Amino acid sequence: MPGKIDENVERELITLITPDGDEVECEVLIFFELNSTHKKYLVYTYNEKDKNGMVTVYASTVTQKEDGYHLSSIETEQEWEEIKEVMRQTIKSGGDE
Repeated sequence: MPGKIDENVERELITLITPDGDEVECEVLIFFELNSTHKKYLVYTYNEKDKNGMVTVYASTVTQKEDGYHLSSIETEQEWEEIKEVMRQTIKSGGDE
């Protein structure tokens, strides 16, 4: 059935530290690098649902610094378009990048 989630698939969970110092767990959906920007991106979720019952998904750039990895906001509309295309392709392929 299209759209069915295989509950036996192991999910990758990571812990993020907020600017306030709180630890929050999230599920990694996709981690990739765009050739056009040479930046690494993380698409993730806290598995929270919006008012329509859809799971909210977030995307950030990932940079490595001395004290670990840092997430930053997506800077341009072009980046967003390319990220959305990666997400569409991942969904089409059933999650096999």
